Amino acid sequence: MGIVWFGTGYYVRDDQLIIKIGPVTHSKISLSKITKISKSNSWISSPANSLKRLEIKSGNSVLVLISPKDQEKFMTTINKINPKIEFKVE
Repeated sequence: MGIVWFGTGYYVRDDQLIIKIGPVTHSKISLSKITKISKSNSWISSPANSLKRLEIKSGNSVLVLISPKDQEKFMTTINKINPKIEFKVE
């Protein structure tokens, strides 16, 4: 019940993607380590409030699935900081 009350959020600060669940920081991911972001409808448990998700990878490893409200804006922001990230949004 508390997670619903406080919500889930994704923030970009400096070279970090910060994932918060309620008032707690769930994880911090260095944007320089991200190699690929792709759209996903995976049901795997994750800090995502929707099935319209983005899968964030480093090499062949999935780091996290997230569901920002405005995926395009989120990807544009990330791309400005690390243009080496491959985006697969089809």
